[in-house]
Amino acid sequence: MKHLCHAVSCKRSIPPKLLFCLPHWQMVPRELQRLIWAFYKAGQEVRKDPTPGYLIVQAITVGYVAVNTGQMTKDQNEKNIIETMITWGPRMTPDELATFKRLEPRMGTELEAMLERMRKPS
Repeated sequence: MKHLCHAVSCKRSIPPKLLFCLPHWQMVPRELQRLIWAFYKAGQEVRKDPTPGYLIVQAITVGYVAVNTGQMTKDQNEKNIIETMITWGPRMTPDELATFKRLEPRMGTELEAMLERMRKPS
């Protein structure tokens, strides 16, 4: 079975462990590239068990490329990221949150604040 680049509308075939084809990967800021590889666990594409942290970074990264190629609006991207956070954020381990904060302090702090808001009863 063929594995396609995760960029919206891209039909390029890529190795299963990769998120994007080279042209789309080169659009991704270095900090997001670092996060993708930090959360990638060897063989997750075979076992079908990516971590919550990986799925969150994947949503952020795919959305970034989609917005920057005109495939998605910023509002649509924000909605997708929030939905991903609601689904996977509470399942993140303390180590995953620490990785976010270590590699990208601003993003890690925002993520932590969002998770705290989600945990508080309304």
